[in-house]
Order: sequence, then C-alpha cells, then structure tokens
Amino acid sequence: GFDIGLLFQYGGHFPPAVVDGQYWRLLTACFLHGGLLHIGFNLFGLTVVGPQVEALYGRLTMLFFFVLTGVLANVGSGLAGLSTVGIGASGGLMGLVGVAAGWGQRQGTTLGRQLRNDMLKWAAYTVVFGLFIHADNWAHVFGLATGFAVGFTIRPEIWRKPTLAPVRALASVLGLGATIHTDRRTIDA
Repeated sequence: GFDIGLLFQYGGHFPPAVVDGQYWRLLTACFLHGGLLHIGFNLFGLTVVGPQVEALYGRLTMLFFFVLTGVLANVGSGLAGLSTVGIGASGGLMGLVGVAAGWGQRQGTTLGRQLRNDMLKWAAYTVVFGLFIHADNWAHVFGLATGFAVGFTIRPEIWRKPTLAPVRALASVLGLGATIHTDRRTIDA
C-alpha cells in the first residue's frame, strides 16, 4: 500500500481540500489506488460490469458514465462525512453497476430483471466486503444510486438516435478529456 500523505499529494479525495477549491480531487481520486490488490479488484469488477454497460450504450459513453458517477460518488461521500483521504475506482464502478441495474429495472423484461438482479448482487458483495476492509461505502452507495438513476432515465435506444449525436460526442470528449487530464495531473504531481 501507499502512504496516505502520498495519496493526498497525488490527488486523493479529501473533503477539506475540496471545500478549499481543489475540486479536481473529486476526479483524480477515481484513478488512484492503494495497492495492487485494490486496483486488481477494481479491474476485475470492470471486466465483468464494463462490457455489459458498453453493449448497451457504447464504449465512450460507458467511460463517461464511469467518470460522472465516480465524481458524484466522491461528492456524496464528502457530504456524508468522509474524514480521511478517499481513493479508488469503486465509486465509478458501482456507478456502472447502477447503470446496468437501472436499465434492467426500466426494461422490465426477463433479461432486464436478470441483469438488474445480477448487478444488485455485485453491489451487495461490494458493500459487505467494504464493511470488512473499512472501504468508503458511502462512495459505493452514492455511485450505485447515481448510476441507477442514469440507467433508469437514459434509454439506450433513445441515446443512440442520430439527433443526439452531438450530445454523445460531448459526453465522449468529456469522459476522455477527464481521463487524460487526470493522468497528466497525477504524473505532474
């Protein structure tokens, strides 16, 4: 693992710093991890959940949803009283879980309900595991909730309409731009 001061220096989410104007921490924290096991668990989860969201909305939209729900997970965690440095992709990952579950709930089909149920199991495992390792479960819950709202409200068939191409392009640019900017900021720190 890494020293908490080092994680803060490289952009970990720390609410007092965010309140002081360091808003970029809400994003950079999504790309920092405490060690190989931490990133390994998140990458494994992403390989299971990511392709399902990607199949519904597309690769770049999936990246945008990951970034959006990761940032909102950190906002929620800060509002809930995070008192240490928070890091990790699990808020955004839980956001993708929520997107898939929200889509499944709205679909109401057998396939939709099955996907929703599978995603809710992932969420339950993550929260229970988070309790044992003292993870930031507020980020998990807020990521899941915001992702569910996104998946429930944004229907893939509407999202893919030609008239929404500019919105999809903007979302793609924001997702990629945030990722590239975060990587540069982390390297420069």
